[in-house]
Amino acid sequence: MHRLLTASITITAVALFAPGCGSSMEDGTVPTLTKAEFVKQAEEVCTEATKERRAAAAAWQKEHPGNLNQDDLDAAFREVIGPSIAEQVKALEAIPAPRADKAMVVGMVENLAKTAEDIVEKGTAGAQGQAISTYLREAEKYGLRDCTRLS
Repeated sequence: MHRLLTASITITAVALFAPGCGSSMEDGTVPTLTKAEFVKQAEEVCTEATKERRAAAAAWQKEHPGNLNQDDLDAAFREVIGPSIAEQVKALEAIPAPRADKAMVVGMVENLAKTAEDIVEKGTAGAQGQAISTYLREAEKYGLRDCTRLS
């Protein structure tokens, strides 16, 4: 079961939490990023979020030793994975999307937010929905490799 939890967490760990990397200028306007700048900042968020999610999952598992059943896995996803992805969403939303790609980036992050909601609501079943599949496909196509790493 330990491997199942680790594998499930890793697969769902589409990446996640760091303080927002975006910023505002002194006059209150949001800076315009290039696609490369956005990807760099988003990848940093995803890398840090994955590390934090793995640490949180390990801590959860220490608190719940022994053989884990499906109810345990669902609880881990509801208590650790879903909320961690929601934090990742906040960090990604803080990064200003390139103007030309704004609609695509917003839609991609919305799919990640939907994934977090689904996991909090449904446990492991929420990690198998359309939102996560769409997010992974969009992130890969956009060049967000660390945000789609499954191991």
